[in-house]
Amino acid sequence: MQGNSYLHFCNVIPLPLQNLPAMAHENEIKQNRYKTELCRSFEELNTCKYGKYCKFAHTRLELNHVMQHPNYKTKQCEKYHVHGYCPYGVRCKFIH
Repeated sequence: MQGNSYLHFCNVIPLPLQNLPAMAHENEIKQNRYKTELCRSFEELNTCKYGKYCKFAHTRLELNHVMQHPNYKTKQCEKYHVHGYCPYGVRCKFIH
């Protein structure tokens, strides 16, 4: 009986091994964007609850440069030019 419940237990545990490469890629992207943008909280309020652990830069000296896609900001943002507003703001990949 114990052997059967062990096999049942093993069959129930999901093994998302196929997701590992995607998860590793997401981690790599997050690390590549570390301190590549200014912290909005620090800019607006001159304070940040994360302090030195914040993933965003508090000064321009802290900013890391990131390589952009060759087509980055080469076309006009349709949302901005048609509606006058873009929800992505400075993060938008198109020209405002």
